[in-house]
Amino acid sequence: MTQEQDFSDASGKARSAEPPRLVILEPDAGIAEVLVAFGEAHGWKCCVYRDDGALTGALCDGPEPVLLLIDADLIHMDCSGALSAIAAFDRPMRLRFATGVNGAHVVTASLMARARDLSVGPSLMKPFSPEAINLMLDREREELGRI
Repeated sequence: MTQEQDFSDASGKARSAEPPRLVILEPDAGIAEVLVAFGEAHGWKCCVYRDDGALTGALCDGPEPVLLLIDADLIHMDCSGALSAIAAFDRPMRLRFATGVNGAHVVTASLMARARDLSVGPSLMKPFSPEAINLMLDREREELGRI
């Protein structure tokens, strides 16, 4: 069952009755599958990408708010280019970075995203606990409602 939420802009006008999208950039199919299951259980419309090449297409499609959950280890080599491409989109968006390997990649990606005026939530370390995923999805839905 999908929950729909009315997201309003600063003037109070409804932007979209569509549920927010959870765009997952994750190379590990098992982790991505778990994230999708949690996302769908929380009423998110989910899609998964294994690399940042197809990410641009995902962000072009639709006006609804987007939460990007990005494995920072995937984009660390071209973090600046990937984040510049993400920042070019004019839609309600939040980012969360995750890693299981190198915390420095998460810190770097978060700082670079904030430097581009992107809205970035707290980072996640793998493995995720169910409580951490549930809390993140609830908080990010609230944050997207404010953007």
